[in-house]
Amino acid sequence: MCAIRDGIAPRAGLVAVRGWAAPAVGAVSWAATVAVGARGGGLLTLVDAMLLLGVLVVVPAAVPLHPAARSGTAAIALAAGAFVAPALLVERGALATVLAVPWLLATATGALVAIWSWWSHHRRLRAVVWPAAAVYLAVGAAWLVMDRADLEPPASRRPSFS
Repeated sequence: MCAIRDGIAPRAGLVAVRGWAAPAVGAVSWAATVAVGARGGGLLTLVDAMLLLGVLVVVPAAVPLHPAARSGTAAIALAAGAFVAPALLVERGALATVLAVPWLLATATGALVAIWSWWSHHRRLRAVVWPAAAVYLAVGAAWLVMDRADLEPPASRRPSFS
């Protein structure tokens, strides 16, 4: 058994970085995407950049904190989130929509797993935080897919009294 010190564990003669590898890769990917978006004549808005920061850095950092998270969960989240960057860099339409779908599938699956885990094991109010967060991510992913498809849900329009 090898000891883990400072987030680094020796494995088979190589150094395996644990915990922060996926968010670190996500941070580099985020910075590169923002740089490309900035040079491309404003392809990314500030909102797009902040959304991408959450998808590529925050989610891969937070997902492994779930008690039921398996090894590689952060890498799966990062892999699905990696499709969001090109989805935000291309014009809205079919290609952008297709690129956003893996993130929707990953977050919807994560939400179902979190709900199932809560329902079958905990069912305490304080344990509902993870399922609620997972559902919030899935709803955001659905909105991203609709945005990339250039759809405007009726509920997003401001009500008028005229």
